[in-house]
Amino acid sequence: MKNTISMKKLERMTSVIKYFVLFFFGIVLMAPFVWMISVGFDRTANIVMPFPPRLIPEAISSFNYGIVFENGRLIQSYINSAIVTVSSVFLSVSASLLAGYAFSKGKFKGKRILFVIVLCTLMIPMEPRLIPLYTFFH
Repeated sequence: MKNTISMKKLERMTSVIKYFVLFFFGIVLMAPFVWMISVGFDRTANIVMPFPPRLIPEAISSFNYGIVFENGRLIQSYINSAIVTVSSVFLSVSASLLAGYAFSKGKFKGKRILFVIVLCTLMIPMEPRLIPLYTFFH
């Protein structure tokens, strides 16, 4: 009986610690976004960053956001990004679907070697692949 009570206390304590750690890291991860929005509402932040840093600007202004929506063609940029994203996801999923079906059901020469090559390319991280991609587009 006493053992189950101590186990419940231990589980509760570990749960509290887990939630505290998750809450702490959530705040740390959200801080740059909150700072970005705060600086966006500061009228003088595009001239000089406020020092010491403050979360709430002295004079709240939507001037910076007005300039972006007025001169930045923001809506067109979002539409272009959405078109590129949707088309690349559709093409990637379609190609992966067809390749997966071919590898699972198909019987052809060199299937195992080709599958190993595909798996090896998936194991290469994105960072080394960015250098040739950069030189290609540059």
